[in-house]
Amino acid sequence: MRIGILTFPGSPSFGASLQMTALCTALEKEKYDVEIINYMNLYMFKKEHLSNSVVQRTKSAIATMLSRQGEREFQTFEKKLPLYPTKRVHNAEELKNFSDRYDYLICGSDQVWNPKVTGGDLSYLFDFCNENNKKISYAASFGL
Repeated sequence: MRIGILTFPGSPSFGASLQMTALCTALEKEKYDVEIINYMNLYMFKKEHLSNSVVQRTKSAIATMLSRQGEREFQTFEKKLPLYPTKRVHNAEELKNFSDRYDYLICGSDQVWNPKVTGGDLSYLFDFCNENNKKISYAASFGL
């Protein structure tokens, strides 16, 4: 059985990375064929969901400087995960090609349904799936 996980790969959130890794590892231990769908819409990729206030940019710059080593370690950590496709997809339309690839699709992570984070992208609600896909929510939240 093939399972696709739709979440936040490459996220600066350590919690999202750990949740994604734990879910993938647990499913692999149960002998499922698991892939993490390598998707990040352009709104998130361009970091439009982050505040542009001076205070927020300053906090973000300081946090980036303090977490650079941890960020590199997480990038190395995530490279070990089975991402499909290997090149990140930014277009929700391309996700439609993936629905036939999986028997089950799992969507989850904190904030995954938060329109302020995703730009209102309905892909995280599986709008790209066909009726044959079984859809599962795992630890998903609106975060509002």
